[in-house]
Amino acid sequence: MNKLRQYYLPLIIALIGGLAIGMLPISSGLAGNQPSCFNNTNSTPSVRLAVGGQQINTACLVTLNNTLIVSATNIPAQNGTALLNAMTTIIVASPTSTNPWLLKLEPGTYDLGNVSLTMQAYVQVEGSGEGATTIIGNGQTVSTTGVIVGASNSELRSLTVQSRSGNSFSTGIYNASGVDSSFKVHNVTILSSGGSTNGTGIYNNVGSPTLDNLTVVVSNTTAGNSYGISNDSNSSQIQNTRVTTRNSGTGQAIAVYNFGSTTVLLKNAIVSASTTGSGASEGIWNDNTGTPLIQSTNVIVNNTGGGEALGILALGSSISQIEDSNISVTTVGSGFTQGMLNNSTTASIILRRSTIYSNGTRPTPPPPQCNVVGVNDFGGSVNIYDSHITVVAGGSCTAYGLALQGTPNIISVVNSYIKSTNTGIFNSQINKPKIGSSQLDAPIMVAAANTAVCIGSFRGDFTATNADCS
Repeated sequence: MNKLRQYYLPLIIALIGGLAIGMLPISSGLAGNQPSCFNNTNSTPSVRLAVGGQQINTACLVTLNNTLIVSATNIPAQNGTALLNAMTTIIVASPTSTNPWLLKLEPGTYDLGNVSLTMQAYVQVEGSGEGATTIIGNGQTVSTTGVIVGASNSELRSLTVQSRSGNSFSTGIYNASGVDSSFKVHNVTILSSGGSTNGTGIYNNVGSPTLDNLTVVVSNTTAGNSYGISNDSNSSQIQNTRVTTRNSGTGQAIAVYNFGSTTVLLKNAIVSASTTGSGASEGIWNDNTGTPLIQSTNVIVNNTGGGEALGILALGSSISQIEDSNISVTTVGSGFTQGMLNNSTTASIILRRSTIYSNGTRPTPPPPQCNVVGVNDFGGSVNIYDSHITVVAGGSCTAYGLALQGTPNIISVVNSYIKSTNTGIFNSQINKPKIGSSQLDAPIMVAAANTAVCIGSFRGDFTATNADCS
């Protein structure tokens, strides 16, 4: 008898346990579309969500305490509605620092149409991977919005955001004033296309989010400009990010655009700008009174449409600091190819431990003029330390390692290497650049006599230069 009891007792316990589990309600998020959850007339929830192609009440969503999961169907617009409704449900729950929420999106496309998904404080939105979950929306009629609108104390991760063309503006993520570094965006791909005025991946309009491990791709075929990340008077932290801008129309392609009083940090990034139309291509544009810091970043600029190409542009009273970075500018048929351009008498550029490579060619003679320049200064301050500058000109183009074309142009080069296929230093102004402990490697060392000062410097063959760098 005891043996029989020992034999049957585990079976009886398993049977009772199975019956108990079978009586529990099953969540649609865990077990698919459960009929008992749909069109339930026995309950009257205040909010109904369209998930899995059917109406379900909020009790049927997976709410692992403070987690809400939204499934996707093969109807993107229906998924977008479900996403917006899910965020509304969370707002009703009043998220706080002690009551945070996670909104989890299963694989699929969530089409918001003309509506933005506005992030909420203490809510994290998480996809199922950049290649699995996409939030898509239409372009906008104004610049002050986007497919996603950021908020402090929130997070967006593991998905793709896409802004379609067809309007004046096409912005993926928009961050207004009041959005601080507590808004974190990471492991996200941002796509923007079109925008007859501007197409922008991320527009930080005074807002200062923390951006990490992003892929930003902006393309335009119109007269509109392409901006990868646009920063207006903010202190955003941008790291481990790749920004690609393309323009085949008449507009410009600018990978990172800093203006206002921006103090942005760009670190461990790859930023590229390319145009095949007539517009200019610029890697990083620094304007107004900003003091951006660029560290360990590759700047890649290409232009084959005839417009100018710039690696880094400094305007206004900006102070651009570039450290441990590489700047490469390659063009075919462009009028001006410039690694760095200081185009203001009050702007400053500081280059440390970095390389500049400018390569431009035009198969037919000018006009217009075709100049390839490593560093071009129209009157501001440029200081170069421990860096390499290489300038290659082909066809009818002329190469200049350094070009000084404005006053007061204060330029100093220390412990650096400058190589040019034509001219090392071109100076049309009174002030003289100071070259110390550096090497000038060019057929024409200085375009005009007595326009530069060399101390402890060498020619390409390692013979000492004269005091005037000749």
